[in-house]
Amino acid sequence: MKQLRREMTKDAKELIRYLFFGAITVGINILLLKLFIDLGVYYILSNIISYFIAVVINYIFNKYYVFKSFEIKKTKIINEQFLKFVGMRIVSLILDNFLFYICVSILQYPIYLSRIVLTIIIIALTFILNKFFIFVNK
Repeated sequence: MKQLRREMTKDAKELIRYLFFGAITVGINILLLKLFIDLGVYYILSNIISYFIAVVINYIFNKYYVFKSFEIKKTKIINEQFLKFVGMRIVSLILDNFLFYICVSILQYPIYLSRIVLTIIIIALTFILNKFFIFVNK
C-alpha cells in the first residue's frame, strides 16, 4: 500500500513538473511565434521555427527536471532517447500544423487562440508518449 502511495505521489509530482515546464515552453513558443509573425514570416513557417526551438528547450526540461532520466550515462541510450523524442515531436508538429492550418485558414479562428488550444491538446498527447515510451527509467 505504501509503495502504491509513493508511486502515485511520484506520478503527481511528475505531472505537476511537466505542466510547469510545459507552460514555460508554451510561453517561449508563443512569444517566438508572435516575433516571427511580426517580422512578416508566414504563420505556418513561424510555427515550425518556434516549435523546433521550443522542442529543444522542452527536451532539456523533460530529461533533467520532469522525468529525471539523467542517470542514464550511455551515449547510445541518450541518442536513442533523443531520436525517439524528436521523432515523436516531428509527428506531433505535422499533426499540429495540419490542425493549425484548418483552424486558422479554413475555420477562420484567431491565430493565437488556435495556437493555445492546439498546444494544450499536443501537451496532453506528448506527456503520455514521453512518460511511457521515451523517458522510461529501466
